[in-house]
Amino acid sequence: MSQSKLIWLIGALWFLVGTLSFAQPNLAGKWKAKCHDAPYKGYMEETVTLRPDMTFKREIEKFNGKSCTADELQESRVYEGTYSTKAPVPALPVGAQLVEFNIQHVTATANSSEALKHFNERPTRCGVVEWKAGESHEITGVECGGEAIPANTLISDIYKKVGNKLYFGKGNFFQDMASVQTYPNTFTTYEFTRVSNQAE
Repeated sequence: MSQSKLIWLIGALWFLVGTLSFAQPNLAGKWKAKCHDAPYKGYMEETVTLRPDMTFKREIEKFNGKSCTADELQESRVYEGTYSTKAPVPALPVGAQLVEFNIQHVTATANSSEALKHFNERPTRCGVVEWKAGESHEITGVECGGEAIPANTLISDIYKKVGNKLYFGKGNFFQDMASVQTYPNTFTTYEFTRVSNQAE
């Protein structure tokens, strides 16, 4: 057998063994990332609920202050759908596993007078006749602030679970990663901590 064929065979066997031995980790529960820098400006907090029936809810709250207090809350968005974990593949960061989120619903809420003005002054108003503070509206598939996420948008991501801490791939979940089908190659510097074993 030639050296090239032997190398190919070893690689194929390694991948097969990794796939067959892959056991889906227990991700069920509510996970929260405390106040951290937002991808573009401001600050944000994130909460991810992963359910045993493979549905998820991801809430992203945007703040104008680094303390992320209630009076600094500007707007929030909620993404809901299904998720699936997959066997690891070569060329991923150490410890990385694959996960795909299929977004079915997106809702937005303006939580401040500044955000309210921002929503109402947009050309399309994100498909809403008039935004009111604290009211949530579904914006699935509607252009809103330069993005439109239709139902069945697939987001390819990576994750790493270390005890009660969870890391996802570095990227903007609700914008950058919604437009590509490639996996990130680095993890976020902030972590999600499991705050509840019960998925709500």
